[in-house]
Amino acid sequence: ALNLALGVFIALVEILVNKGVPLKKHGRAGKPKDKRLFIELQRAHLFWCDEGKQRDAAKPGKSIALKNAKLIRGKTTPALKRASAKKASPDHCFSIIAEGCGHGERATLDLEARNVDERDELLRCFQHLLDHLAEVARTEQPASAPLR
Repeated sequence: ALNLALGVFIALVEILVNKGVPLKKHGRAGKPKDKRLFIELQRAHLFWCDEGKQRDAAKPGKSIALKNAKLIRGKTTPALKRASAKKASPDHCFSIIAEGCGHGERATLDLEARNVDERDELLRCFQHLLDHLAEVARTEQPASAPLR
């Protein structure tokens, strides 16, 4: 029941792959920072680097897996409830929470888009990708052993 036009989805994915999308990243400490968010489709990871840097400037560890991630609208996570996020509109904010990022941990990527339309378009795109990843995982399940 996704009302995301295929052309819009493809265009947004191309931007995420090639140019990245400028966003503010809210962290556990310090002020929000201007970052550029990219997607790597083969590993289904989002990664980021400082605004103004090239795509390959993203360092290892500056990424989050989309597989099994949860998308949350608004300012619900600790990073988005900090005083440093006070000026951020809840309508521009969203979080991507990835479970099982090693040692049973969870990683949270807290972002602020420029406006509500950009946030919603990004969330629809990420949800579409999550749905696709879930479908691929279901179809790649090994068949059960035949009964004898």
